[in-house]
Amino acid sequence: MSLPLSVLVPTLDEELNLPDCLDSLQWADEVFVVDSFSKDRTLEIARARGAHVVQHAFESYSRQKNWALDNLPFRNEWVLIVDADERVTPELRCEVEQVLVSSTAAFEGYYVNRRFIFLGTWVRHAGWYPSWNLRLFRHRLGRYDDREVHEHIVLNGGVGYLRNDLLHFDKRGLEAYISATRRIGRGCRLACLLHPFNVSGLCASASGRACRSSRWRCSCTCTCCDVASWTAARAWRCVSFTPFRSSWSG
Repeated sequence: MSLPLSVLVPTLDEELNLPDCLDSLQWADEVFVVDSFSKDRTLEIARARGAHVVQHAFESYSRQKNWALDNLPFRNEWVLIVDADERVTPELRCEVEQVLVSSTAAFEGYYVNRRFIFLGTWVRHAGWYPSWNLRLFRHRLGRYDDREVHEHIVLNGGVGYLRNDLLHFDKRGLEAYISATRRIGRGCRLACLLHPFNVSGLCASASGRACRSSRWRCSCTCTCCDVASWTAARAWRCVSFTPFRSSWSG
């Protein structure tokens, strides 16, 4: 029996990651794949697994998801947003079910903690864990802010925290990770240039700490920025990692 939940999965050329992602969502009532005109087998994979496929030109991460929240015909009150390189574990699914079957949910939205798996290893340090993201919410009450990167849901209501992690496991390898880091880093620096006097924070690190910007340079603590990426790349050799063993790790 499916749960009364609508799931939104944004995609662009995600043929390697999407099968595991959608397989972990088979319990949901409906899944929408919002695709930015992929050139690989993303659409074929999504349709084969019963997802509703909609294509929309990509402008930014926040605008893409806001477009989906504004225009998709969700038939459920609650929506869960999952990236194609993420998987919902059975434990997290059970916890989401407890929220949905409750006739009087305590909150209008819930933060989920991402467990980042990098090259087969759970990264527990360097600001990557905990990584709280507001992903489960009543879709009429939440929209993303208009940041170029590190977008956040602005929710009209109270929020809670789920106990079980959402797995982030990108199968595309190191080259794709470096490419994404550079792309997001450019967006972060652009945001700092567009808002040079916003010292309250233009983006957020993986741990949820606000970044600070100055007029002439971005001094963000997020690892997408050049200085932090340079530091992290050299610091990782000194950081002890905990190997992650799970059927979800591929």
